[in-house]
Amino acid sequence: MMFPEIPYNDYSRRTTGAQGGFPPDRIFVLPMTLAATPTSYPTLGNTSMAEYQGPPTMRHMTISRSPCDFRPVDPTGVNGPLAESAGTAALIGWNVGVEPLALVAGETYYFSYRNLNCAQASCDASTSTNWPH
Repeated sequence: MMFPEIPYNDYSRRTTGAQGGFPPDRIFVLPMTLAATPTSYPTLGNTSMAEYQGPPTMRHMTISRSPCDFRPVDPTGVNGPLAESAGTAALIGWNVGVEPLALVAGETYYFSYRNLNCAQASCDASTSTNWPH
């Protein structure tokens, strides 16, 4: 299930409930295209997912150049996602052009999310992005 692409600098929370729920077998993907400039920021950003109107549930989150990429992490992004996080509140810190995760300005990336232990019909969550600045 694809969330609508995040407009650059949009801090809105997106919920799985608004997209029909988050059952155990569903994967959510959030596309993000970075602005072409600037090519780096002094303060890093992050994207997260946590429970929202649902039970605490372990989740797995990745960032990749490809949607639905849950292969083992490859920091180059060639053979797997650039980074991953797991937990009831998964979070990936990133920036443009500088560490901790140096994304490329103007490129499109995909955050992919899946439930790891949802034991009911839906384990709803929300995702939000704090943009680097």
